[in-house]
Amino acid sequence: MAGDWYYNRGQHIRKEPYSPWKQLLVPDDNLDKATSVAKACGATGVKLYHSFDKDFLADVTAAAKRHHLKLWGHTMLYPAKPVEVVTSGMEVLSHVSMLETMRTDSLFYLRSTSMACKDSIIAGINIIPFCKAMKKHQRILDAALCVSEFKDPWVFALLKRVHEQGVKVSTGTDQIVDLNRSYPRLIDESCYFVNKCGFTPAEALYSATQISA
Repeated sequence: MAGDWYYNRGQHIRKEPYSPWKQLLVPDDNLDKATSVAKACGATGVKLYHSFDKDFLADVTAAAKRHHLKLWGHTMLYPAKPVEVVTSGMEVLSHVSMLETMRTDSLFYLRSTSMACKDSIIAGINIIPFCKAMKKHQRILDAALCVSEFKDPWVFALLKRVHEQGVKVSTGTDQIVDLNRSYPRLIDESCYFVNKCGFTPAEALYSATQISA
């Protein structure tokens, strides 16, 4: 589920119909109907992608819970910020990379900004309020490092800081499975946890098993 901007970019560009498993939601929609349709098609959970402010997000999560659906989604829901996503009722938040939206430096997205400068900007993010909210509400962070390893290499240091704060982390990858690989990307993800993010091997295994379950 996502809002209008995610699908249409404000230009009404989507022509094909929406489906029970891929829905457009806006604030005036009947959310109980939307979640009922999702559940009727076999869904046991709802993933929220984009275009939810904190108030609409709270309404959507409440509707999903009324219909006994699990909830997970992006760590930043544009415009709902990470801490707002945590407190909305979302159970699992995907992509540690989206915590970069908590930065205050406008240089981050400029092509001319060096990686060293980006590392410095990321290091300056105050993650404490986010981590405290995650622990208070017993949320899980689906790190998804594999999808960011080349584009956003600073995610490793960021996840290390989150882990040090005691946040529950699961080993999602968000990668297309390459059947020619000798092992799944989950192994890469677990190795990143250990080799780059300060997890012990036991902690990485725990993330991939107990926490993910």
